[in-house]
Amino acid sequence: MYAYLFTKTLTIGAAITMLSSAAHAKDWIHKVDIAKRGVDTRKVEVAANAKGYTKMKTSKHRFGLGVYARAKRGKRIGMMKIYTAAGINKKTSWRYTLPFKTIGSGTRKRVRRSIRPEIPTSRVTWHKSPVAACNLLKYRKMSNGMSKHAVLSKAWNVTAKAKFHVVAYAEKPKYARKSGLSFLNRHSYTSKAVEMIYPVKVRCLSGLDPETKSSASRKKVRPAKSYRKFAKRRDIKKRSKQRHVKIAKRDDIKTRSKQRHVKIAKRHDIKTRSKQRHAKIAKRGDIRAKGHGIRESSKHGDVKTAKMSHAKPSTRLDKSKSRRPVRPAPIQN
Repeated sequence: MYAYLFTKTLTIGAAITMLSSAAHAKDWIHKVDIAKRGVDTRKVEVAANAKGYTKMKTSKHRFGLGVYARAKRGKRIGMMKIYTAAGINKKTSWRYTLPFKTIGSGTRKRVRRSIRPEIPTSRVTWHKSPVAACNLLKYRKMSNGMSKHAVLSKAWNVTAKAKFHVVAYAEKPKYARKSGLSFLNRHSYTSKAVEMIYPVKVRCLSGLDPETKSSASRKKVRPAKSYRKFAKRRDIKKRSKQRHVKIAKRDDIKTRSKQRHVKIAKRHDIKTRSKQRHAKIAKRGDIRAKGHGIRESSKHGDVKTAKMSHAKPSTRLDKSKSRRPVRPAPIQN
């Protein structure tokens, strides 16, 4: 019994000396940092009733985290851990240890990694919870003269704050390359922790119908069958409107084509008229040219033929014929 107690005290003393040596070792870490990475596409929703905002409706939320650690000269990063809060039970908090290969298997002096874990909202440590942020907004609006009904009948956007911690461990290269940090190894190491406040977008949902004073007296929702009938009627109306629009477009196209054909016919008519006019002008010019040729021939001395051609038939008798009858010569015996 005494031997068992003696060995137990020796093991406890060795553990205390190991922790004291780790605590009193020099600082081997140059810098540790944690920050937000990326954009949160979704918001944490908070439900409400007639009294106020009660609970978070969103069960899980994805966070974007970026961690960085740098060891001093001659030392290596052996392990990195991320917590939602320090010193809280594992069942109620979220913890994540970066894999040994992702940090360089104990061979890197600088480590920079980004992760996007999906964490249950119940295991997040809140500096200002979403429910508290929504209720604080409600009190501020009411202090400015707005009624509770008016505040709870609308949806609002606020910002909550979550806590995250990162811890980096640095040790000698020969120990870091084996299997990372092990608390059973009898050598010294140093650690450094940093805390950050992560802003989270929150949507405070409405707990009241804007037309009523309580959530119990909301309007009744239409049954499924009547809603289907209503949707069918609306669909039929839309289709009929679309069909009428198509018909109107077709009629418009037809009228436009008719107008275009009328214009083309007018152009052809104008062309034929111009052709006829030009033919008439050509005929007139030909007649004039013929008359001009006759006049030129008369000028050159062919007067008789010209007169003969243009003379009118005369009704007078020839002068060679006498008017008086010619007496016959007397007959001699």
